[in-house]
Amino acid sequence: MAIRWEKLTVKSQQAMEQAQARAAELGNPEVQPVHLLLALVEDREGVIPSVLGKIGVPTERLEHDLHQIEEKLPRVAGAAAQPGLSQALQKVFDQAFREAANFKDEYVSTEHLLLGVAHVKNDAARERCSRWAQRTKQF
Repeated sequence: MAIRWEKLTVKSQQAMEQAQARAAELGNPEVQPVHLLLALVEDREGVIPSVLGKIGVPTERLEHDLHQIEEKLPRVAGAAAQPGLSQALQKVFDQAFREAANFKDEYVSTEHLLLGVAHVKNDAARERCSRWAQRTKQF
C-alpha cells in the first residue's frame, strides 16, 4: 500500500521527517522503524513518551538502546541520495493505517505509528521496546 502522506497528522509527518533526516545524517540507505521510533520517543512534547511510560517503558533507557541499534545499521558513503523506506517501515505504515481505520480515525496519529511498530515482527527496535514493557505485558 502506498503511503498517503496527506493522511498523517502534523506530529506524524514531523516524526517521519525527523526519521528521514536522521537516516540521511547517519548515512543509512533506508529509513528503518528504529529511526521512526526514536523520533517518536525523542519528541518530549508528543504523547508517545507518556504512553510508553504508562506501560512501564523507561524512555531514557529505550532511547539509549535505540541509538545503539542505529549504530549497527548499514551505512553508505558518498551517496547524497535521500534514504528510501525499508520494507519493515512500510509494514509499520500499513499497520498504522489499519489501526486508524479500526478506530475510525481519518488521520494516522503518532499513537497509530507506535501500534504499527508494535506489530512488526523480527525488528530490533520493536524487540527492545517490547523487552522493556514485558513486565506489564502491554506492548
